[in-house]
Amino acid sequence: NLLALSRTEKELPAMEVATFPLWDLVEECVQLVREEADKRRVTLTTRYLTDDLTVRADRGKIAQVFLNLLSNAIKFNREGGEVSLSVRRGKRGYLLVEVRDTGIGIPPDALDRIFDRHYRVASPEARAREGQGLGLAIVKDILRLHGCMVRADSRVGEGSVFTFTLPLAASTVERLEGMARGEPGGEPPAQTPLGDREPSGRPRI
Repeated sequence: NLLALSRTEKELPAMEVATFPLWDLVEECVQLVREEADKRRVTLTTRYLTDDLTVRADRGKIAQVFLNLLSNAIKFNREGGEVSLSVRRGKRGYLLVEVRDTGIGIPPDALDRIFDRHYRVASPEARAREGQGLGLAIVKDILRLHGCMVRADSRVGEGSVFTFTLPLAASTVERLEGMARGEPGGEPPAQTPLGDREPSGRPRI
């Protein structure tokens, strides 16, 4: 609930770390925000390397990260805009997740403060759409608990990109490194942001 999620980092509920499939969680989160996206005629797309990536984290808290970022990307978008979620390999043991929108953007002087609790962007257009100013602070707190980072890049009138890291499960790290060495089990992974090709048997959302 909102009360639990609005606590400071030290007061967040204890972590319940487990290994789980990333894209099962992503699909659940996308379905939860799809109705709001449809109302605003915002297109949701996902791009990813493979459909069997597993991460080791607190599933409920990571779900909140995805929901907060996707909800913001929809809320601050333009009618007929797009929200895309993509994944690429980061440093060893981590994934880089990117949530990109074509919305109103964030002024440069606000980028350093948007993860502060209760901070709100001063522009009239942003204020007309804002809530309590907790969503991005919660994202930062949850990711910090996992030893991960989040950053924002934006241009006013063009949109924003939020990038964060997620810890891979050890089995996935070993498999991806094997693929990179050309060992049996799959094609070498892309080293750049992922393309639009979907893995067999898993449609793109």
